[in-house]
Amino acid sequence: MEPPDSAIAAKVQSFKEWLKNSFSVDLEDLGVTLRCDQFGGIGVFACRRLGPGDLLGRIPLEAILHAGQVRKSSFGAKVLAVIPDIPGEELLWLYMIWGREEPELCGWYPYLQILPPSDPLSWYSDEESLQWLVGTPMLQEAQQAVADQVERHLNVVGRLQKADPAFFTSHRFSLEAWRWARSCYVSRAFDRLAFAMSCEWDSDGLCPLLDSMNHRNDAEVEARFDQNGARLQLPTGAVGYQVGDEVHHLYQRNCSNSSLLLHYGFASFKNPNDSIRELKFNLIPGTVSQRLSVLNTTMPELEASSAGDVVCIHLTQGLTLQTTELPLQLLRAASLLRSGRDFEERHASCMDKARVCNWLTSALCKMLDQMQAFSKGAGLGRFPAMVLLRRGRLGRFAFSERARQIQAARPTARVVVLPQSAASQAAAIYAITAYCILRKAAHVAEDSAEMALLAARMERRQQRETSAASGAESA
Repeated sequence: MEPPDSAIAAKVQSFKEWLKNSFSVDLEDLGVTLRCDQFGGIGVFACRRLGPGDLLGRIPLEAILHAGQVRKSSFGAKVLAVIPDIPGEELLWLYMIWGREEPELCGWYPYLQILPPSDPLSWYSDEESLQWLVGTPMLQEAQQAVADQVERHLNVVGRLQKADPAFFTSHRFSLEAWRWARSCYVSRAFDRLAFAMSCEWDSDGLCPLLDSMNHRNDAEVEARFDQNGARLQLPTGAVGYQVGDEVHHLYQRNCSNSSLLLHYGFASFKNPNDSIRELKFNLIPGTVSQRLSVLNTTMPELEASSAGDVVCIHLTQGLTLQTTELPLQLLRAASLLRSGRDFEERHASCMDKARVCNWLTSALCKMLDQMQAFSKGAGLGRFPAMVLLRRGRLGRFAFSERARQIQAARPTARVVVLPQSAASQAAAIYAITAYCILRKAAHVAEDSAEMALLAARMERRQQRETSAASGAESA
């Protein structure tokens, strides 16, 4: 059996030859090469010094794979004969499924061979990953996406199999293959709107080579799209790359972990763009309709919805790890939902602010308690800090000993062990960051309530002293 590294090297070599012979894209001329990255996939690496203004990669328009290309193929004609109104992206997914097993018939076979062999967004249906997401908005979003794709696969592939069961076999066009194609498309395709000539594409475009670059938040890159195709280059003033450095792309600017996880299947620790915008409030039964109506009337700019006795709001300004003061929008929403009265910061008393902050503390702690991966049975008190451990190369005994040492040194901390699989680890990182943001906001709300209550007591004491002094003068 051929070693895995040798098999990947053969696929990479075939892909490089395909780019050079079919589209005149020579990686050696660009000063880059493809090889295995630290995650076990294929990345782009510099094979010479790359400085400001240098190209990192380019791909001509005719090498970009999109639904418009598929429509011109015999495979596309076969699908369109059965489902003429099929969405462009789904037509492309079917072509990807078919093409990765057709070295002689598919023009993009060398490219499809270097795509991830398994679903790059497998966390959507991975039980361990979903357990980490309990209590977060991402769980419901993932479950809905999976249900939608099951329905679409059944509809599309079912019709194709009914028309031609010998060609559209259930083995080749399985739900697993459908998920693989969709995930590769979602995580790699470039927005069609970036291209001037994309009116006939009917889908976003897969750009060979360019989509092999991994993401980094601080990647220095300029993207150029025109009638000649797409290219990525280093901007003026960029640090550049030395020989052997991995060349990175910036998938999206200011991308939160929720967006990274949904579209690319990974998340970043200490992501400065991460925030929590969706907050839930448990209301007294029977009051939801009236309070939601008041909220919508008073704050029409705030998106809000209800399910049972729970109202969910979407903040314009999200909570972050840097939050040191509660947004006025959140204070107003909490007051309207819990008391039916607006919170006017200029005229509110210290007791008014203390009450609103206490309501917020309760709501935030309720959300924390629902995140079962961290907070099971934590109640409504201050939630413990977390210490993260990676198994890495530590043996079982050494790892257990390290956890014991940390717990002994910080008895109030919660030791959280990151899972080993990449899919579960991405979900865990997202959930951990969400937990930390909510925990920080809960502490800010609790501290604000205590400060407001203290100020209210001081005001009362001052009023009593003033009243007593006035009484003494009158006497």
